[in-house]
Amino acid sequence: MKRILNTKSIFNIIILFILIEKNSYTQNIIKLKDYFNDSDKTQGIVLDEEEMSIYNNGKIQNLNITNQDSELVSNGIKSDKNIENLDNNGVILGGIEVIEFANKVTNSGNGIILENLETGSLNNNGYINGTFLANSLTKISGNNGNGINIIGNDTGQKEMGAKIIGSKLNKIENEGVISGKTESINGKSGLYNSGNGINASPKDLLGGNYYFKSEIGSLKNFGRVIGEAFIENQSSRNIGNGITAFGNYESKVDEIINQGVVRGSVFSNSKIENSGNGVHLSSFGHSFGGDFITSKIENTGVIEGKVDTTGLNFESGNGIIVDGRGIQTNIEALKNGGVISGYISKIGDGKSGNGVYSGYNIKNIFNEGVIKGSNIAINFRGKLNEIANNGILIGESIFSKAPENEVNNGLYININQSGEIVSIKSDSTIAYDDKGREITNLLKDLDGYILAGPEYKNKILNGAGVSTGTLTLANKQSTIVENSIINAYKTAITLNDNTNLKILDSLVNGGGIKNEDPIIQILGDESKIDIMGNTLLNGKITVDGNRNTVYIDNDVKVNGDILSTGQLNTLKLGNSDSNEELKIYDKIENFDEIKTNGKVTFYSTAKVNATTDIDIEHGTLLVRLDGSKRDEKGRVIGHALYDHTGAIILGEKENIGDHLPDGENHPDIKAGAKLFFKASGLRNGTVIAMNETDVTDLKDSEMGTYSIAHTARKFIPGKDDIWLIDSGVNTYAMRSTETIDVIIDTLNLDDIINTPEDDRKPDNKGEEKPDNPPDNEVEDREDLGDIWDSIVNGGEEGYLAPTLDYEDGRGILEAKKN
Repeated sequence: MKRILNTKSIFNIIILFILIEKNSYTQNIIKLKDYFNDSDKTQGIVLDEEEMSIYNNGKIQNLNITNQDSELVSNGIKSDKNIENLDNNGVILGGIEVIEFANKVTNSGNGIILENLETGSLNNNGYINGTFLANSLTKISGNNGNGINIIGNDTGQKEMGAKIIGSKLNKIENEGVISGKTESINGKSGLYNSGNGINASPKDLLGGNYYFKSEIGSLKNFGRVIGEAFIENQSSRNIGNGITAFGNYESKVDEIINQGVVRGSVFSNSKIENSGNGVHLSSFGHSFGGDFITSKIENTGVIEGKVDTTGLNFESGNGIIVDGRGIQTNIEALKNGGVISGYISKIGDGKSGNGVYSGYNIKNIFNEGVIKGSNIAINFRGKLNEIANNGILIGESIFSKAPENEVNNGLYININQSGEIVSIKSDSTIAYDDKGREITNLLKDLDGYILAGPEYKNKILNGAGVSTGTLTLANKQSTIVENSIINAYKTAITLNDNTNLKILDSLVNGGGIKNEDPIIQILGDESKIDIMGNTLLNGKITVDGNRNTVYIDNDVKVNGDILSTGQLNTLKLGNSDSNEELKIYDKIENFDEIKTNGKVTFYSTAKVNATTDIDIEHGTLLVRLDGSKRDEKGRVIGHALYDHTGAIILGEKENIGDHLPDGENHPDIKAGAKLFFKASGLRNGTVIAMNETDVTDLKDSEMGTYSIAHTARKFIPGKDDIWLIDSGVNTYAMRSTETIDVIIDTLNLDDIINTPEDDRKPDNKGEEKPDNPPDNEVEDREDLGDIWDSIVNGGEEGYLAPTLDYEDGRGILEAKKN
């Protein structure tokens, strides 16, 4: 790909490499007010300047194996200084594997660890991950393997002779992936505060002889926040939560707003506490006790806690839990239009397996989605002052005790321990909410559904959706759903033969007690579903019939897998007329045709497991890379296309022709369709393993990276591209029996500073690149050539060599200028 590099861009590149201070023995130490990283930091970084701002478009990685006791090691980013702003659009990884002789490991293997008093804002559009793997630890260990780990610092204040450790994060906004993972077996002592997506807690188990003050202002999630733990033969506390925060002195969360997925999950055969929750906020875990005030939680996505255990369990497997000793420990306001679910395989102390649990009061709940728990839907020790239910509440019990004020315009569904429905209750068949939407409750014995009519606008439909979807389209039915909510215990929508469904600006909720049932299922053949506008799909889609088409617009939020088990089914992603970005985080499986249009992004957590071509009809397909995942040859396998089998093609299949560089009237040339890789700091020469994904028919100019210094081109192991000249037409000569991978390559400085004279000339011809470009085209060309060589090849400073992500970095750079 060609890039035009202006004088300001060159200046930014030069300044970037002048100002970095590197500690070659530990982590890179950064002493800058504003730090821009586009490179590959394989030793992580330490922020050593007060009130600094960091912008990462590259890869910051710190992955290690240790056989000794460790403290504060193997973290991607570490800071004990206050931070004004932390923006990530690349990859931040921390990880530690403990082997043999280590007895104790603490505060290690986190993506980001903040040992400071205050962080202004943390914005993530990339990938942040922490990982902790251990075997046979003999001493208590913790605060390991979290995506973001906030452990605070001394505030200088005291209460009753005890110092106060404080942690304040004013704003988190996530549109990417934040995840933590821990696996620990045969530990002789306990494990704590590990494997959480976001963790705010003291740096030791009991908090020591001090108070801990945890403050989070606004936390907004539009992507994924995931905590995951696998524990055998070891007791544990506060592990595998999506979001968790401890605090026992004036601790609070102002707001949590979720449109994506917040999930905590744990497998354990031993005692667990405070674990496997979607959101866990508590003042327990400290001898002093105290309050934890949660002002507002708004959910239109999925908040899920899930625990599979055979051991004792306490305060685990809840969708949302707010717990503590103080009388002010409460939830002020909870508004749900999505799915909040808690599941535990073995009921423990009653504080486990709830949709929502409060250790004291809940002032107000407004539900128009689904709240479910394998134990109790809404469990509270104090009072529930007010609840208005327009959706569905599900559990063995609906409430732990009677609410003070209760309005039920929806359904109460009681289940047994196997998840089977025991009873369904509704106080009204039809009601209206405060927006004038009609609420229809569907009851048919221990089920509930309706055969669809032509239109559902401004409706809320509630049904069990067991034998078929709450809204079921019979054969040859056409239906429009607009500005509505379709709720189910299991399946919300079912399509049969020759049906046509359009969903616009709506919410679709369901999934069963474990969120394993589809919210939308196509059972019939030759049906079509168009999902458009600001629609949220809170669960998975399954296509079991044949010759069906699923279309998903760019504005839609997909909070689940998209799976096909039938034959000849088509998945269409995105719209070329939209400027929005359709983000895919999860699985796509077994479709026979996949087409993309407009801006579509596959995150590195996504997996396309299908044997079919992917047709980029118009626009771009961006494949984000996790460069930490490699095969035995060192090739990058951390991307969505690694499990895919089939070709990447551009334009409509019937118009592809031979895909020669100068083929006439090809749609890919007219529409500018491209396959991009988000390299995030991967160096020149990095090979991306395409496995069974065939890029043979792509020209080099049709692939690229979001970089001003690098491009992507085809690579054949043992043989580079060969260009043949045949009657003035460039074409490829390749050995078809060899797998074609993709390699990150360097652009010439000429390619970037100057517009090419001949547009027909391929971007990369395999020719040797000059050390210094001719000095007669650009002023100070010789000096720039030396700098360019250092940047793309590392030069004497081998830890440099960035990919200089340009497309994503432009907004950040513009913001800094203003």
